Amino acid sequence: MKNSTPKKTVLLFLFSALFFVGKVSAQLPSLTVTVTNSTNCSAPCNGTASVPTITGATYMWNDGQTTPTATGLCAGTYSITATLSIYSTGGTGTVWCGTGVANISVDDNITLYPNPAHNELYLQINSSLQGKVNFTVRNILGMAVYQEAIETNGSLYKWIDISVLPTGIYAVEFVNGTQTIQKKFIKQ
Repeated sequence: MKNSTPKKTVLLFLFSALFFVGKVSAQLPSLTVTVTNSTNCSAPCNGTASVPTITGATYMWNDGQTTPTATGLCAGTYSITATLSIYSTGGTGTVWCGTGVANISVDDNITLYPNPAHNELYLQINSSLQGKVNFTVRNILGMAVYQEAIETNGSLYKWIDISVLPTGIYAVEFVNGTQTIQKKFIKQ
């Protein structure tokens, strides 16, 4: 009869390893990043991004900060990795410049239609925006999927081909110097 001790040792090791992995993994949930928008559109910025604290974990943001809360952030997308032992988890959040997605002053009239849109989106501006305006379409993660510099004298009508964009929610951002205007649209 063969000795079954090596098999028992291997099985005991595997069971212990699976128990340990399950225990550590249970302590590493997916990270939800909470952001506060920066009210300053250029340095010094004051946006923040934070995640729940995981006891014993180390943190690394893509800008080099090493705490659960990153501070002094300008507009952009920030990602974090939390590591506990040999296991890690991460998350991503986008900080915008301004007080929100709809920070449009009373004298600005920017219309996107149809909304929701399928293959084409029409942009009509009757606003205080003058001169060169940087026009950016951002996906829900804040990544730029389309950019263009346009000239406006306060009135503009433009057609945008969105047929290549996947279905989802997008923000159209207009920046003229220190003024930022954002509008949302849905691509079906």
